[in-house]
Amino acid sequence: MIIFIYGQNTFNSQQKLQELKAKFIKDIDSGGDSIKVLDGASTSVQDISQALGSSSLFSSKRLIIVRDIVTNKDKTIFKNLRDYLKKNEEANNDNIIIFIDEHSGEKMGRNVLWQYLLKQQFVQNFPALNVSQVNQWIGQRAEKHGAILSSTQIAKISGTFASNLWQIDNELNKIIHYKRGLNKDLSKDEKITIADEDLDNMSSGKVDKNIFALTDAIGNKNKRLALVLLEQEMEAGMAETYLLHMIVRQFRILMQVRQGLDSGLAQARIAAEIKLHPYVVQKSLQQARGFSLEFLKNIFLKLIELDKGLKTGQAEFKVSLGLLIAKL
Repeated sequence: MIIFIYGQNTFNSQQKLQELKAKFIKDIDSGGDSIKVLDGASTSVQDISQALGSSSLFSSKRLIIVRDIVTNKDKTIFKNLRDYLKKNEEANNDNIIIFIDEHSGEKMGRNVLWQYLLKQQFVQNFPALNVSQVNQWIGQRAEKHGAILSSTQIAKISGTFASNLWQIDNELNKIIHYKRGLNKDLSKDEKITIADEDLDNMSSGKVDKNIFALTDAIGNKNKRLALVLLEQEMEAGMAETYLLHMIVRQFRILMQVRQGLDSGLAQARIAAEIKLHPYVVQKSLQQARGFSLEFLKNIFLKLIELDKGLKTGQAEFKVSLGLLIAKL
């Protein structure tokens, strides 16, 4: 069985992936020994074949997760992997292969592997959400966390964080847990009421400033300050995946904004081209002006490698990011 998950809404796509992994562990392999995660950027057809062929003492079925296959630099892999999958459709029917990719799918019409994956029975696209969809998502997410928000409050959160679902979820989770801690008499089923002043105390501004300060320190090769700021975020309880996501996201934005500046584009045009909220672009412009595009690309690629290492269990967050900073 082949499952194809793709789209720029990485929060929801990752949620879907976790659901599928949890179901596999519950129904097939409680120990998770038959789950293999492959980095699509560097994997080969042979790697995937070996993963599918490897056996487990506890389960005859295997779950293979291939992340971001379209980033693979060996362009021959797309046709070769397509051919391999087609040839072994029946043989691999007992196994589950999940391809998950952050690509939107645009300009992939000539990629034979992508087109093959789109024809599978289980395909789900998670496109970036528009403003209305983000607002709806915020209300649903707040309710899932156990809180009720007014439409005005939802609009305020959306205006503050734009479409960054990772940050919205992190902030909602923190404030709701804090409020529930102050109201210990509430039952688990009772919804928390969020006051306007609670939103004012959300760490959105603080997080933005801290992330900006951290990325600025990394960009300026101020190793000591960067390590201090990293330590502070860790001690404050910032989730590792969220913190790395924010750092990667900020350097991606800086790289895109720098490209726009090098092309002579105005701020409004840059925002339109990279499909980001004008407020986000405005905050990134000044920082982007201090770096060359080549420098930003270099840091971004190193962060992507670290991110993939964490996702495949081959890296430890604090140590790996600290080493990356130390080598700047």
